[in-house]
Amino acid sequence: MPKSNSEHTLRIVGGTHSGRRIPVPEVEGLRPTSERAREAIASALSARGRIQGASVLELFSGTGAFSFEMASRGAQFVVAIERQHVLAEQINALAAALQLPVQARAGDGWNVGRIPVGESLFDLVFLDPPYDQSSRVPRLLADLTASDLLDPGVLIVLEIRTKDARSFTNWPDSLVELKRYRYGEATMVLLEREQPQEPTGKGTAP
Repeated sequence: MPKSNSEHTLRIVGGTHSGRRIPVPEVEGLRPTSERAREAIASALSARGRIQGASVLELFSGTGAFSFEMASRGAQFVVAIERQHVLAEQINALAAALQLPVQARAGDGWNVGRIPVGESLFDLVFLDPPYDQSSRVPRLLADLTASDLLDPGVLIVLEIRTKDARSFTNWPDSLVELKRYRYGEATMVLLEREQPQEPTGKGTAP
């Protein structure tokens, strides 16, 4: 296991497990979403009725902080995908200890076709890819929306580096940007899949 101590932890901010601690191990490249940002995004999602009973997918999960936040606030189940096995194991150990419906699986978040999620459909997705690989995000979103992983009305939360945010204006045709939130170095973008419009015209009798 990677090293961790009481000085390197994050809190679950809200819900049934508010105040419980998530270890932040000393793993190169690990950049957990801040408590402030998680609290604000969770409040925004809750106001939209998007957490309670949700099926959640977190890619590039790291410590699993977003996954635990969603589970604590009432998500039905959460799948966390993390490339580093040691982090996935830590998430599963903590989920068992807290008795929260979070399951981590080792996998590459960039490779949508090989994400190990079984037959699940997700209505809430959180993406926090490495900041230095932001050029790969448009392809990732295109692959996700073309996959069979997402519920028709899925909402996607994308975390990007604030200084890169201006370059993110074009989304896959099926996604609509709802809102942006800036928290220092991080910017959160809410994207929603458009629902197909039902025909409204009356048919002509034969």
